[in-house]
Amino acid sequence: MTDDAAAIGSDLTGRSILVVDDDRINQRILAGILQAAGFVVTPAVSGEEALEACGVNPPDLVLLDVMLPGLDGFATCRELSRRLGEDGPPVVFITALTQSEDVMKGFAAGGVDYLPKPFRANEVLARIRLHLSHRLLTQR
Repeated sequence: MTDDAAAIGSDLTGRSILVVDDDRINQRILAGILQAAGFVVTPAVSGEEALEACGVNPPDLVLLDVMLPGLDGFATCRELSRRLGEDGPPVVFITALTQSEDVMKGFAAGGVDYLPKPFRANEVLARIRLHLSHRLLTQR
């Protein structure tokens, strides 16, 4: 492992993740997975709440449900991109919508990845670590 890769790996502990899902059970499941891996989790239950949280203190990554009350996940992602631009956190969609057209809508809205429900802890962590590592390398 290179020095840069080792530094990136150790830099992931304590990174902040905004979990946006109106289902409290999904929030608890994700929070348990992420906190056990050393991440700091902030919950939000709507797109509007997510935008407010990102405006105050942008997280390092956003896990964003597609089906939300009010502003849906796709619209929320587009608005995050508009407000924060390239400096915004990567957005990973979390949803039960897994049809190809839904996945393509997520990418078109600015998402970097798509995690299907129900969650698999190892897959969730692998994808989050990948996107956080990529973001840190890009920032450096």
